[in-house]
Amino acid sequence: AAPRVVAVLVPDLPLQRAARGRGAAGAGTCLRPLAVLEEGRVLCADAAARAEGVRPGATASEALAACGRLALVPADPAADRAALRALAEALLGLAPAVELAGPDVLLLDGSAAHLLAPSPGGPGAREAEELLAARALAVAAEMGYAARAAVATGRGPACALARHVPGPVSWTPPEGAVPALAALPLRALGLAPDVAARLSALGIERAGALAALPPGTLAHRFGPAGVRAARLARGDDDSPLVPYVPEALPEEAIDLEGPAESAEPLLFGLKRLADRVAARLSGRGLGATRLRVVLKLDPRGEERVAVPLAAPTAAASRWLLLLKEHLLSLRLPAAVVGLRLAAVEVAPVAPEQLALDDRPEALAALEAVLAR
Repeated sequence: AAPRVVAVLVPDLPLQRAARGRGAAGAGTCLRPLAVLEEGRVLCADAAARAEGVRPGATASEALAACGRLALVPADPAADRAALRALAEALLGLAPAVELAGPDVLLLDGSAAHLLAPSPGGPGAREAEELLAARALAVAAEMGYAARAAVATGRGPACALARHVPGPVSWTPPEGAVPALAALPLRALGLAPDVAARLSALGIERAGALAALPPGTLAHRFGPAGVRAARLARGDDDSPLVPYVPEALPEEAIDLEGPAESAEPLLFGLKRLADRVAARLSGRGLGATRLRVVLKLDPRGEERVAVPLAAPTAAASRWLLLLKEHLLSLRLPAAVVGLRLAAVEVAPVAPEQLALDDRPEALAALEAVLAR
């Protein structure tokens, strides 16, 4: 049977990744409008840049003429793939499997959504699947991304609906994807350009019209690609998910908007990094036992700080006091323009049952003392 799938789409991933990598000096800091360039033209731009008249497809000179304060960054597909893998790592704690599908979509196995029910008489199938999608979006937001999700039967239908149906979460019943898919344009099915052009020449613009064609005719005219597209238009996709398995330990970095000579912007940036690294470790059921902070200095050079922990933990709140103490003890030769935080040593975190008189805050304080 085709699996129930939650597709999580990160719209304009190159733009969101670039914006996420910029560090503010603190709350209320005003950053420059941002746009991503690909082959000399604007690929995507943020709301501030669009308000100034920057449009996708414009040349760099046209974009700068519209917004003189515009920050232009080149497209980096390798960095986008790494960002998507990092988000998949954080989502591993929600589903039995997570697949990287395309340049900006993650697919979650929804077969265990019912386990999210808080009690045996908890939500039904729809509510449980929508709860799983909502939690996936919350994890994405914690990692610094605005996303939307779609729940459907099969990898292809879920991915198509996530790309082309607006709203935070869209849901289709196990046997009801066909009406939802019928109104989608052909490009939602991921057709090869030549196949899409030939179908368009025949007046077929929507997935519903493609689903109504006889399979034999499609096989004769378009070959296997046409048959696969028609099956997808009918919601027929029983292919299994390909689970993503992380190969490296998590590491997060940001660049500050300007050189920082005080501790406040550095602590602000470290908290953001700690939350992201902790989310990625938590998704894998791991805890850090040793962290490394790298401070990028202006104009060159860097300062590295090793932070050992007393016990494996993926709680960023338990890291921050130690990170702050190490940071405040430094005497840096120059201002800081970038931060990087890495988990360099990890261990599995076993579930722990507290006794009746145990206090979690006391245990956290003890860990901090032992780490010192």
